[in-house]
Amino acid sequence: MIVSDLVIAKKKLPGVIKDPKGEKDLDVWYSEDALTPDALDRAKSFENEKTDGHLAVCEMLVGFGMEWNLERPGKDGQLEPVPTNMETLKGISIKALVTVLEAITEDVNPKATNSPPSETGSSTETSSTPSLPTGP
Repeated sequence: MIVSDLVIAKKKLPGVIKDPKGEKDLDVWYSEDALTPDALDRAKSFENEKTDGHLAVCEMLVGFGMEWNLERPGKDGQLEPVPTNMETLKGISIKALVTVLEAITEDVNPKATNSPPSETGSSTETSSTPSLPTGP
């Protein structure tokens, strides 16, 4: 067996952020095999370090192979996917990125909640989930 044999397909977390218009919620995919104990320890260490929290969250999401169904108008006016690279993520609100990060880490290590787990293992509780921005 070689390392590439251990790669697991990306896991989908539906409805991580609710669309205020009710049209299309933000779904997120992440690579479960990227969530190693070292990566999770690094995530915890960011809380204790005096680092740029926004940058740290961006780095973690990129490292987890995060993808999403977020779109924006392109040059031709057609919707195009918003990439999940460092440059693009740095322009997304920290609140939205933290919500995505929390959904991923909760899916990996579920806590007891008042709501039943979804089919993917994540909580369906959405009371503190921010909405997608409605502007450009």
